[in-house]
Amino acid sequence: MKIGICVDNNPGAFNDTLFGIFTATEIMRQCPKCEVYSIWRVKFQTWKYFDALILGGGSLLGEFDIFPFSEITKWHNRYEGKLYVLGTGYRYYPDKELLTGQHKKNLKTLFEHADRICLRGYKTLELCEQNDLCTSRVELLADAIFLAEPMVGTTREGIGFNVREEYENQKMPFDVLLPKLVKVFDAIAQKANVPITFLAPYPNDVLSNQKVNEKMHLHGVISKANTQFKYYEELTKLSFFFGMRAHTQLLAGINHIPFLPLEYHFEKMWDALSPLDLQDWIVNINNIDMDTISKLYDKRFEFLYRFFEAAAKKRFALKKFVGSLLGDIQ
Repeated sequence: MKIGICVDNNPGAFNDTLFGIFTATEIMRQCPKCEVYSIWRVKFQTWKYFDALILGGGSLLGEFDIFPFSEITKWHNRYEGKLYVLGTGYRYYPDKELLTGQHKKNLKTLFEHADRICLRGYKTLELCEQNDLCTSRVELLADAIFLAEPMVGTTREGIGFNVREEYENQKMPFDVLLPKLVKVFDAIAQKANVPITFLAPYPNDVLSNQKVNEKMHLHGVISKANTQFKYYEELTKLSFFFGMRAHTQLLAGINHIPFLPLEYHFEKMWDALSPLDLQDWIVNINNIDMDTISKLYDKRFEFLYRFFEAAAKKRFALKKFVGSLLGDIQ
């Protein structure tokens, strides 16, 4: 049985690449004889050999046409293979109209063709409902990142931070946000009294993290891990994480690493954590309050326990979803 996986065709899309890795791993765990391919690495003419296509990644419902919708629907019509959407979400920009023009038409066609669609959060579900995309084949489950299994045997050596100057929630300019972040990071670093690592997987992250690091009393190391595996390895060495990058936060929790959810992209973290009933722990980037952060940090293990318990249930549900897809294909 041959399965194609389609995510954001962006070589720097760390989180979407991990979606492909975790999904492929789970498929092959449940069906060792399955052959799993990234459709970006094979020509369209070879898609005819696929028994199914699985689409995922948070950008599927975004504002840009990054998926080959015409090829996907053409394949579905011509070869009648199974088509699935797994754990997807959307990019939300309040100053821009959502799902308009050709992109909306593409999504409507896709949703009409797909055999089953799994959405990651309530905001994504609401968006689909508002645009008449929902059918009986659409269900709310979780972000596919929860398919990740915790890594074991890693040494927890310090705390990690991450910021980026081009964060999407621009109510607070970065030069105004910078001293607030410095104050918060300094306070956490002093409490933890362990080495600091700034995770910077993208070139623009390096500069942003350097600006914060230079102004802190306790300086850290800028980790320029530039591959998905190296970045993941650096993350799993931490004993605490606080910063931007939604999937980095979720992967920290999945790996038993306490973290504070920072809402930097409007309702992105809310979309991910609300299905776990953990939205009350989210720190909004426009309302960073030192007293609140300090109290949440002191309760970080309470949050981690709640997160890990909820994440385990979502992982089980996603595995069951994947298993049912494999049953349908066979």
